[in-house]
Amino acid sequence: MFVDEGKYMILKEFEELGVGAIYTHMGLGNVQDLETRETLLKEIKCCNKKLVYGKQTHSENVVKVEDSSSFFYEDCDGFVTNSKNIVIFTQYADCLPIYFYDKINKAIGICHSGWKGSFKKIALNLINLMKKEYGTDVENLLIGLGIGISRERYEVSNEFYREFESEFSETILNNCFKFSDNKIYFDNQEFNYHLLLENGASKDNIIRNNLCTYEDKKFHSHRRDGSGAGRNGGYIYFK
Repeated sequence: MFVDEGKYMILKEFEELGVGAIYTHMGLGNVQDLETRETLLKEIKCCNKKLVYGKQTHSENVVKVEDSSSFFYEDCDGFVTNSKNIVIFTQYADCLPIYFYDKINKAIGICHSGWKGSFKKIALNLINLMKKEYGTDVENLLIGLGIGISRERYEVSNEFYREFESEFSETILNNCFKFSDNKIYFDNQEFNYHLLLENGASKDNIIRNNLCTYEDKKFHSHRRDGSGAGRNGGYIYFK
């Protein structure tokens, strides 16, 4: 569950296991600004760690990062690491952050999953990379579905629905789409929840929430505020 610490939210279940899983809001500021990012590192006492991030392109691309790795990656929307010297940073304004912790092999990850990333199954790409690099068993993964726009505020087109209909199971479709008054609404969190279940994740290890970046004015939201919207930060690191 997410707990508000004043300038950011923490995932309590990760925190209790020694992993910082953070989602910032307007209490901290706009993480597009370097000063805001530096403030967060001071707040969480991680100024001595390497901040790793990428140019997010709504891709399915995920990379492994180590102490000797670059701090910046082009065309990248997800990261995994087992280093205690790295803080991974991603940014959002309605899209869904997904946090991962392999409790057995001590590895972490995070991905930026907007509808395009969800359609491309970026969460599964990240899990597959953790399997390859760390021997991760998906059943042992603690997974935190982060804060994004809710279904009630996410109207989509018929073309959008048909694209998903051609690729995913009836169970997923029935749970993530709602039809009301000749309109279609998409639930990105529910989509990823059922996608993860279908691919071996344990429902007891998946953390969900009912928060909405559009409805709650303390979060930056592109759909609510337009092109001038700021960004919320998704961070994960070993404490």
